[in-house]
Amino acid sequence: MTPRIGLIPGIISEEMKADVFGTFERLAELGYQGVEGGAVLHGGVAKNRRRREALGLEAIALGARREQLDTDLLDVRAVIAAGLASGIHWFVVEQDRPHNLTGWQSVTASILNLRETGLA
Repeated sequence: MTPRIGLIPGIISEEMKADVFGTFERLAELGYQGVEGGAVLHGGVAKNRRRREALGLEAIALGARREQLDTDLLDVRAVIAAGLASGIHWFVVEQDRPHNLTGWQSVTASILNLRETGLA
């Protein structure tokens, strides 16, 4: 089995800001099969999905920092809904260590927060 290769496009963020779909085309030409991040929601969700899929690019995942789940719950729900409409099946919570929590305490707090808010 051959793994599918995707990219978290942070390293080419300037190119993404300048031309999302041109960058998607170039990634597909290079052989990438997926892309992660908010850029997959650029423009209209349905139109964006058709354009990405025509290039053979899959939307891999969306991410949010834990503190966003505490402060921007409505926005997070909207992003999750748009992500699902875009074909995304994973929502990644980026870990931080707020309030001097250990890594495991932060991981635990994140999933508990998601459950309490009905997102998991």
